[in-house]
Amino acid sequence: MNFDKKLIQFISWCKKHFILGILSGVLVVVFTIFQSRLIAEIIDSAFLKSGTLKTVESLILFFFAAAIFKSISIASQKYFSAKATEKIKSNVRSKIISKIFKLGPAYAGDTLSGELNNTITEGVDKLDAYFRSYLPQVFLSVLVPVIILFFVFPRDWISGVVFLITAPVIPFFMILIGEKASSLSKRQWKTLTFLSSHFFDVIQGLTTLKLFGQSKNQIKKISEISDEFRKTTLGVLKVAFLSALVLELLSTISIAIISVEIGLRLLYGKIEFVDAFFVLLLAPEFYLPLRILGSSFHAGIDGVTASKSIFSVLDKEESAEVQKEENADVSDGVLINYKNVSFGYDKNGKALSEISLTISKNEKIAIVGKSGAGKTTLVNLLMKFIEPSEGEILVNNINLKLIRRELWMKNIALLSQSPYLFSASIKENIRLGNKNATDREIISAAEFAGIHDFIISLPNGYETKVTEEGASLSGGEAQRIALARAILKDAPILILDEPTANLDPEVEEEIEERINMFSQNKTVIIIAHRLNTVRRADKIIVLEKGRIAEVGSHEELLKSNGLYAKYLSLYRGEA
Repeated sequence: MNFDKKLIQFISWCKKHFILGILSGVLVVVFTIFQSRLIAEIIDSAFLKSGTLKTVESLILFFFAAAIFKSISIASQKYFSAKATEKIKSNVRSKIISKIFKLGPAYAGDTLSGELNNTITEGVDKLDAYFRSYLPQVFLSVLVPVIILFFVFPRDWISGVVFLITAPVIPFFMILIGEKASSLSKRQWKTLTFLSSHFFDVIQGLTTLKLFGQSKNQIKKISEISDEFRKTTLGVLKVAFLSALVLELLSTISIAIISVEIGLRLLYGKIEFVDAFFVLLLAPEFYLPLRILGSSFHAGIDGVTASKSIFSVLDKEESAEVQKEENADVSDGVLINYKNVSFGYDKNGKALSEISLTISKNEKIAIVGKSGAGKTTLVNLLMKFIEPSEGEILVNNINLKLIRRELWMKNIALLSQSPYLFSASIKENIRLGNKNATDREIISAAEFAGIHDFIISLPNGYETKVTEEGASLSGGEAQRIALARAILKDAPILILDEPTANLDPEVEEEIEERINMFSQNKTVIIIAHRLNTVRRADKIIVLEKGRIAEVGSHEELLKSNGLYAKYLSLYRGEA
């Protein structure tokens, strides 16, 4: 059986609806048994005992009453199962999204967007059939035969024994095919996940593919993956159809055995007609739950297979929660101390090793180093996207680990090379800096960033919709909107990840000037890729292979003629 303890725990979110759905299913079989008994008695009385309509009138009324209540029970079963399933799917999606937010950009950046998207959409949808059809049917496949046997044994113990002997054949067969079906389902899901991730990457890189004339190759690649997915899907369907055929055959043979043994005993007068006909009517109902379970067996496999990708997200370890939370007072500035901080993304090595560094209040520092030296990791630690493997970071003498991320992030503004603008109005994009900002404050921030005149020249002004990732704006316009957002936040710490790297010299100079004006009396951390941006820094930290190689001002590091001087020489093309 396709039971997964973690999946079963999801029932706690909708225990009431789930139980009511199963009870409704039990009521369906109870009313079916009642109807079967009534039919047997009606036929026995009307045909064998030559009864009149008046004789069976009350039985017929009871039969129709049972039919009405059975219909209500069937509708209730579907309703409660649907409600339970929708609640589970909604909660799972919320849990996944909440988990991704808690894990932060470091996790999201290391995971394929298409894979995450496939998990949240297709993966969660696979749970629908598991909780709506398969899991309730598992319980009904146990309860319904027991209830039917409870009524059969007092009437005909021989048929009851036959039921007991033949019933286990169907689940035994399902167990036999389970391993093969599970293997095919896992292969199908793996192919679908890869197809989703690859297609998502192709869409994002369509411009590059067109530019280098590789779009046709990618079409061919997608076609090959799609064909592989088609083959695996057909393989799953083949097993499903064959297993359904065999299950129907087994149940039909079992019903035939019941019919033959009842017919023979009825022929020799060993059983009353009313009891024989009653048991015969119940025979298909006895095997029906097992047949339905067999047909929904593959839905169970699909649900368990998809749950692996869901739990790969939900089980991802977060930073250890602390029992005591504090908030650093940053009203007089921010003093940051890295004390013997180390961090490793995996077991292969450390991205940072034994970093000890002090960033004074309102100090402007620049972090320099080759790609992979640890610049981004150093800043991600400060933003609590990741936690130190060793050592600690102190903020105004309070361990950063003790400060809740949501509270701490209020103290940081970020300007990156490629600011992300959401598919919303310009006003909404700027207001991300301060959700309580007034229209006047938004306009003031835009004026300071030098983007106000451009915005009011647009047909809808501040209500103008920005396309996804700001594709409808130039690089300078997008950067100014991001700057307005940072200005509106007015955080004491400003992190600059080369915000002018992709801009024209004129635009670059203007934005740098505005950033310098805005960053007065703030702690500024510059992730430097181009060394002409670090001259104004009070202190430059040179990283090499995750360690601090040099610290000093621009002039001091030039005089020491170390790594910084070498990097600067290479940057100027003097080497």
